[in-house]
Amino acid sequence: MTRWGLIFGIRLKIENFKYEILLVSDHFTSLVKKYLMRKFTFFLCFIFQSFFVFGQSLTFFDSYLLPISDTSKVDPSYLRIEFIENGVFHDQLYTLDSVKVSHLIALLDENNAKKSQQLTYYYPDGEVSSKTKMDFEQDIKVEMHYYPNGKLKHSATFNSGKLEAEKYFSQNGEEI
Repeated sequence: MTRWGLIFGIRLKIENFKYEILLVSDHFTSLVKKYLMRKFTFFLCFIFQSFFVFGQSLTFFDSYLLPISDTSKVDPSYLRIEFIENGVFHDQLYTLDSVKVSHLIALLDENNAKKSQQLTYYYPDGEVSSKTKMDFEQDIKVEMHYYPNGKLKHSATFNSGKLEAEKYFSQNGEEI
């Protein structure tokens, strides 16, 4: 009795308990090698990066964004990862389904005080919901809000806490 089956792109011929493996094609072999190399390269980059990121902090939050100290008593809804790398502070907030909610990037001076920062919020589909850029040395703040389609909805510029410029846009991107 002879049976053929396709297992992971490799043809397997079973005949009287003798196995003969035949590669489907050289093209498939090169695709498998590329796929495995990409996975391996990604893994190595992740490991390499984790060696140079010290002081990483992981915090769970409930649905009201209150920190949870004991996850056995309260079900977490969010996960926050904070770390400093090369004088840049990162604060990333995710749902437990790995959907990014927000990302704060702050440039730090030699005393670890913020010189400037950018805070980005995301829609559940991954599109940017809003961006806020702040320069603490010049006391300037720029806010931009976006429609779910990615078009700019509103922008505002503040200098020393006072509104300097403000614009509104339609869903088509036209200024209102």
